[in-house]
Amino acid sequence: MCNHLIYFVYEQVALETRTLIAWMEKIPFVLGGNLQGGELVVTYPYDHARSHGIRKEPTPTPDDHIFRWLAFSYASTHRLMTNANRRVCHTQDFAKEDSTINGAAWHTAAGSMNDFSYLHTNCFELSMYVGCDKFPHETELPEEWENNRESLLVFMEQVRRICSSTALFSSKIFNIAHSCQWVVNGSYPYFM
Repeated sequence: MCNHLIYFVYEQVALETRTLIAWMEKIPFVLGGNLQGGELVVTYPYDHARSHGIRKEPTPTPDDHIFRWLAFSYASTHRLMTNANRRVCHTQDFAKEDSTINGAAWHTAAGSMNDFSYLHTNCFELSMYVGCDKFPHETELPEEWENNRESLLVFMEQVRRICSSTALFSSKIFNIAHSCQWVVNGSYPYFM
């Protein structure tokens, strides 16, 4: 089964993908992050290049400055991404780019979760590649937690920045779709 709504008819999309899409449409998430291994970098949309057949083409969103800030807020507090003496995972050294990069500028990917979240649900979602090892051994997980704990907390705190920016822009002439819903009795914007 295919796993993205854009290129295929809805009936062919895998059940778990349809379930995730329904969940995201039901709950107004404003911030999301997916953790992956195999590299030390944070990527942000768009992941798919605009020009057909061109690889490594930066493809910014209208909210590029917000995505850059979110990516930097994670990378700048990650223990390994900020280590000046760290080794390069593979061939590309992302440290010179503050360990952040536009997804399409790194490697273009059609139908990414980041692009879907932004385009269809107005959620700011990033991919955090948190270590050189794609599948760390379970004995390494406590160290991985320490490497990422502060970054995750700082990243979640950015919900307020997104909501504040939205309120500022919404009160002006701009009409943007991103919104944070506050409910009386202490409900908060959702972090995905």
